[in-house]
Amino acid sequence: MKIFRPASFQGNIKNKNRQYFEGWYLKNISCDRSSVFSIIPGIVTGKNPHAFIQFIDVISGETFYKSYSIGSFKHRKREFYFSIDKNIFSSNGIFMDTVINDFKLKSEISFHENKNFPISFSSPGILGWCSYIPFLECYHSIITMHQRISGYIKMGDKYYSLNNGTGYIEKNWGRNFPSSWLWLQCSSFKTDTVFMLSAAKVPLFKFSRRGVAGFLYHEGEIIHFGTFSSAEMELVLFEKKRIILEVLLKNDCRLQITVIVNSGFKLNAPYDGDMQQRITESSDSSVEITYTDKKRSFTVYGVFAGVEICGETDELF
Repeated sequence: MKIFRPASFQGNIKNKNRQYFEGWYLKNISCDRSSVFSIIPGIVTGKNPHAFIQFIDVISGETFYKSYSIGSFKHRKREFYFSIDKNIFSSNGIFMDTVINDFKLKSEISFHENKNFPISFSSPGILGWCSYIPFLECYHSIITMHQRISGYIKMGDKYYSLNNGTGYIEKNWGRNFPSSWLWLQCSSFKTDTVFMLSAAKVPLFKFSRRGVAGFLYHEGEIIHFGTFSSAEMELVLFEKKRIILEVLLKNDCRLQITVIVNSGFKLNAPYDGDMQQRITESSDSSVEITYTDKKRSFTVYGVFAGVEICGETDELF
């Protein structure tokens, strides 16, 4: 079943008239953190069907978007492997050879020591049992929480080494992005830590409610939480550059998350069968996370956090 292979392509490329999108988010950070690149390949069908590659240079704040014919998208059914024209994305790495905005973009990145998000029958991904709900507007999956990377990215005459760097992969697919959502992700901590939190307005038939999903991976332990486990998110403080959230978990456990939001840049996102929606993402924010349960408490600090807050915040908090 596809639900147990979320990294692989979930859609049906032959059904071109159906409004559908699918996109992978691959974050790559150099060893010294002087280079951070996010690559978002995917497809959209319906109003303006095409494949695309969206490329973000986090340090410079530059973003680039290139569309390809829908026929240039090829995939393998039972594994994380697909290509867009000459560009290949797989569980083993990334190979890119293309031209965007009149400059040549080339990369060869290999993945090693992948720490994939656990999948089980009772919880086939980050959404828990909610992954089984049919006809959700948007599905979300964590593919690789953390991985070692090696290789390079070359943009025109500029060369960036990614040897001994780190990577992270997640994805979304469905009919549309939600009308409102919050997304926070960070994998640059001094400790062996990765964090992701998402919240969205989820329409279900004639009703809608807020859905929450996330995880904290810390030194070998995964704390997985969400609507499926009755987790609740509360807003403590919301300012332009500073946000404090609290997530209440089972058994009196809790997470307090403080985000310092830095500058953002514009990205394309799916809406009404096209990639015409323009959203703002910050990828160089910082985060402080404190986890507390009945026996312990610890705090971790991260940088190069990705932050998106889109739509009406009243629908989220």
